[in-house]
Amino acid sequence: MASQTKKLSYVLPHPEAKSVPGMLHDSARLYPKKDVFRYVRAGCECAVTYAQFERLTDALSCAFQSRSLATFHVALIGEKSPEWIAAYLAVVSAGGVVVPMDKELDRAQIPGFVKQADCDACIYTSTYAPVLEAEDENLSGIALRVLLDTDCPTEEILGAGIRSDASEVCVRFSEFARFGEDLLVHGMEPEPKTDLDKLSVLLFTSGTTGTSKMVMLSQNNILFCCNRGIKYVAVTEEDVFLSILPLHHTYEMSCGILVAILRGCTIAINDRVTALLSDFKRFCPSVICVVPTVLSVMYKKILETARKEGKEKTLVTARRISGSLKKMGIDVRRKLFATVLAAFGGNLRLVVSGGAACSAELIENMEAFGLKISQAYGITECSPGVAMIPHNVTNYASCGLPIVGQQVIIEKACEEDETGEIVVRGGNVMLGYYKNEQATREVLTEHGWFYTGDCGYLDEDGFLYITGRKKNVLVLDSGKNVFPEEIEEYLEGIFGLKECMVTTRRREDGLQQLTAILLPETEALATRGIEGDEAILAYFEDAVKKVNGRLATFRQIKRVEIRKKPFPKTSTLKIQRHKVQEEEQ
Repeated sequence: MASQTKKLSYVLPHPEAKSVPGMLHDSARLYPKKDVFRYVRAGCECAVTYAQFERLTDALSCAFQSRSLATFHVALIGEKSPEWIAAYLAVVSAGGVVVPMDKELDRAQIPGFVKQADCDACIYTSTYAPVLEAEDENLSGIALRVLLDTDCPTEEILGAGIRSDASEVCVRFSEFARFGEDLLVHGMEPEPKTDLDKLSVLLFTSGTTGTSKMVMLSQNNILFCCNRGIKYVAVTEEDVFLSILPLHHTYEMSCGILVAILRGCTIAINDRVTALLSDFKRFCPSVICVVPTVLSVMYKKILETARKEGKEKTLVTARRISGSLKKMGIDVRRKLFATVLAAFGGNLRLVVSGGAACSAELIENMEAFGLKISQAYGITECSPGVAMIPHNVTNYASCGLPIVGQQVIIEKACEEDETGEIVVRGGNVMLGYYKNEQATREVLTEHGWFYTGDCGYLDEDGFLYITGRKKNVLVLDSGKNVFPEEIEEYLEGIFGLKECMVTTRRREDGLQQLTAILLPETEALATRGIEGDEAILAYFEDAVKKVNGRLATFRQIKRVEIRKKPFPKTSTLKIQRHKVQEEEQ
């Protein structure tokens, strides 16, 4: 542990935020005229300053306080925008509970999620209006619906147009904000004193009803990660972040948004994957938070460009030269690979990779071009930060040093084991699972130790390494968690299917594919004239496509395999998944 303390002595100092909304208020005092967000709307590049964004957030906070909602649980779903983030901060500031929801959810499931979270208000973009404005018994408790309209730039919402009294059940976001601005003018306080240890953010752990759990986080949980995590990265107010990941994910919200606001940085918003490369060149970011899949795409783009331009050998030679010079203390990587970095805007220098394990080889390859790749490990229940590679440390294989102020231990099944379950205690650990005491007791002890379900080990210098998952959850390259049992429930409704198992397979290019291994009921299929291997495979591929139509994109099955013999099972008739995997090796 002494070596860990020595390494952490090099972290950058920064004043700690006292509340989540306080992050914005502090930076707005320091940088009122500086852009907090840059984004594209209706084909035009827009920007909103810290002062404008603070005013919008405060106005929304006042508008929410005026409604006296029963539970003050507010569902938030829609495309990425400054307004989405303003709504998130406003609900927390007003003392409510924000419930960020995955915009890729099956539309039919959304009302059930809203009810499950006891929401009495919803904020949503027009994409979700048909669902959230429909007659549905799950939505009977909704007292306020706010349509997040984006007809005008964020910075023009306040101070123009007709103001609403915001007393209707359904109201446009812009009118709701203007009503809140009137309250501000008449002296209402935008940030009441609230208990920082109370529930403030409610997050779903998975994407289908039935097995979904809701993680309860307080402001202090989030503050713990932001105030300490910022000390691990060499970020200044001059940096420009590019927000790539979904906002409902606590990794992106804490690390990609709140930390950037806390530092006084500018955040450029990428609202769709197809615009990623153009947004790199448009906004010229210096910092990004990604999952390993994005990092892999970037690396492949570099290699593809080199091949197209006939510069593969030049690239290899340049890497060898820069590597030799670096060993001598001469770092010319950014000059030597200026054209490579130009594809990402030219200013990119720091990439934080989290959400899933990243290969040491990929990190080393990317750092060869002059970037700093800082791998991190976290889980929603830990707000999400657990460990991170400090800015002054090089360790390609580890996911980092445990964040200071928490305890991380490895609980082994027996002393001889090299690895064990990662167990965490600290201010980052959740309050528990909402209305699910049994599930909470299964992972959180009375003394505050949280069992992550991940396996790994700590080396003698205190670095944490992840070796695998304890449970069945599948972690995709994108960082998304997929619970196979949930998809299997959908598949089991297919006619002629006896048994099934969902797993992942690697394609030839190394990327993961969600794969359904199916055991047919051949006699039943024969009654419909479906016989022979080719016909059976074609039938199930078509059936799985229909099931995919009911699943979020990242949960869709990409490959179908037909199994000839029954799955190995336990005495309770559960499929032994590890044995199936071993059979295929």
